[in-house]
Parts: sequence; structure tokens; C-alpha cells
Amino acid sequence: MKTYKVVAKLTTYFYEHVEAENEDEAYAIAKDMDGGAFIPVDQGVGGDWAIDSVYEADKPPCLYCGGNCPNDEDHACDGYSGDIDGLYSEVTP
Repeated sequence: MKTYKVVAKLTTYFYEHVEAENEDEAYAIAKDMDGGAFIPVDQGVGGDWAIDSVYEADKPPCLYCGGNCPNDEDHACDGYSGDIDGLYSEVTP
């Protein structure tokens, strides 16, 4: 049986109260704020997580993205797209 390294990411949600005329203005104001002003929802516990990448633990991760390649044609890294810069040809004979 093989061993795999599974990389996941965690998204934690925060909020802040913003006074504005409409949602677009509130978004613009919040975007310009310092992130430290936002309050964590549920004290920062929880949130959403998703698996980012999976690769064999004894093989090096992708030389292009470090193993974080989404592995789909619309958002693929250069390694998934076919080693367009030749990084793997420099590593293997």
C-alpha cells in the first residue's frame, strides 16, 4: 500500500459592521480596512476546509506549484499542462 500526502486548506470567516449607503460601498470600505479590525465568527473555530492536492509521499511535489495544482484544465499549473518550461527534463535524464 502506498502513502499519500494530502494537503488541505482551511477558510475561517470574519465579519465587521460597516456604515455605508449600499452593499457596493460597504464592500469597498471593508476591502480598504485592515484585516485585524474584523471579528472572527465563532471565535475563529470552524470554517470550511477543502482538500487542495494529493500526491505520493515518497515523490517530490510538482516543481511548478509545489503540489497545490488544482488538476483541472481551467486552473491547471504548468506542470499539469505538460511541463511547458522543461523543469522535469532538467531533473530526469
